[in-house]
Amino acid sequence: MLHQGSCIFVMDQKWGKESTKPLVSVVITVYNTEKYLERCIESILLQTYTNLEIIIVNDSSTDDSAKIINHYSEQDSRIITVPHETNKGLFEARISGVN
Repeated sequence: MLHQGSCIFVMDQKWGKESTKPLVSVVITVYNTEKYLERCIESILLQTYTNLEIIIVNDSSTDDSAKIINHYSEQDSRIITVPHETNKGLFEARISGVN
């Protein structure tokens, strides 16, 4: 199942080099969410606000979530992946993404 509230939006005081808009960090925690993951990532990539980074924390998924994450991270340099070797739970996954 998709963790309820698994996206965290963080406004940062860093400014992009090409933009006068602040950088927005979107943290997505993932654990066996292959069914919803593509739609989640696509919805973020289609936003009109483009000065963002997407941090995806894979909390040791056993389904094809890692393949989906790798596919998107190869296509878009704004996607940062944080893999966990063992499942640490939603709280630790969020902390990893924010750090």
